[in-house]
Amino acid sequence: MLNPARFIKGQPREKSKHITDIVIYLSLKWHASHRRMLYREIARQGLGKIRILCIDRPLCPLVTMLTRPLRIIHWLRNRGRIKTIEKNLFIYTPWVFFHDQLALNMPFIIKLNRRLLSWQIRKQVRRLNFNPQRIMTWIAEPLQYDWLQLLAESGFIYECYDEYAEYPGYSSSRIEKIRRYEQKVLVQAKIVLTTSRNLLKSKGRINKDVRYIPNAVEFAHFSKALLRDTGIPPDLAGIHTPRIGFIGGIFGIVDLALLSYLADRLPEVSLVMVGGVDRRNKKFFSAFRNLIKKRNTYYMGKKAYEILPHYLKGLDVCLLPYRLNKWTENCCPSKLYQYLAGGKPVVSTPLPEIMRFEGVVKVGRSFEEFSLKVEEAFRENEYRQRHKRIKVAWKNRWARRAKEVIDAVAV
Repeated sequence: MLNPARFIKGQPREKSKHITDIVIYLSLKWHASHRRMLYREIARQGLGKIRILCIDRPLCPLVTMLTRPLRIIHWLRNRGRIKTIEKNLFIYTPWVFFHDQLALNMPFIIKLNRRLLSWQIRKQVRRLNFNPQRIMTWIAEPLQYDWLQLLAESGFIYECYDEYAEYPGYSSSRIEKIRRYEQKVLVQAKIVLTTSRNLLKSKGRINKDVRYIPNAVEFAHFSKALLRDTGIPPDLAGIHTPRIGFIGGIFGIVDLALLSYLADRLPEVSLVMVGGVDRRNKKFFSAFRNLIKKRNTYYMGKKAYEILPHYLKGLDVCLLPYRLNKWTENCCPSKLYQYLAGGKPVVSTPLPEIMRFEGVVKVGRSFEEFSLKVEEAFRENEYRQRHKRIKVAWKNRWARRAKEVIDAVAV
């Protein structure tokens, strides 16, 4: 049994350089953002030298009262409080007059929201004793452009981890707005951080300081799938083996036709899916419902991050069954490293960011080849092969990415 501790223990703590106080505007709520691991690692490595204030997705009292009344009660009890994640990493949830995504075409509401956000965030910055001359802001999507200069910051970082305008299902008007906003962001950003080589190339045509910092893995967490005392959840343990599976968000980029083909082509194999499903796209959701009706296909639902290594342990082969489009051609799937940290064989469609790992990951360029690669993967799970996968994951942990970010933004 491979012991992940050999990769973790005894590693020297990497030193960070002093940079500045950073205010990060989150694009997703803290608990839902896979990038939160990066922010935590930056804070840990910069302890005593750097402080981070994450501004969580703002709450709109009116909308939240109608849709999630318990959340508004919780927010009212904690209004104005800062949550401490690390000694130098804090989270604050502000409120806005009207939901910022719904107010994109309402200049007056945008201006009102800016005033409210500026007043609240400035108050928290003073409370934390941030240096106003050394504050740098950080945004993670183009539509957050309206939040820049709320603090008269010295500059901002643009974290570009997807080709946002190509998200499946966006309307033409929203796509046009994202592209227009991103053009302004790229022209003005002090530094742009990208997660794929294609993003590095395309954004580098506009901004002169673009860095390539791919996604990564919380190695200590996902390598728990290697441990003997990590149990397989009962709902998965009851499904017959061998099991192939996908863990992650199930939306328009997932090739349901490919998964349906696998279920039919490999009738003795159980196909397992773990993650939230996009129900807003009616056509996609209808196809998904037809898929899980197959006798050897199982949907486990969305599971808490804390127990994902348990589900990972119960899979024999892990899948990256993505359609090839402009979104996936620019993406860097973080679940690749999660799978590898658990020592699992991985079969993927030919995404550009996956191809550099073709010696470790099996790539299927057609439905038939993908199926054949899955069958090959069942036979290639010896110690040496697992060790090679784990080593790749270890080299792509968030701690290393944090060091790269700190070096990139140090002033």
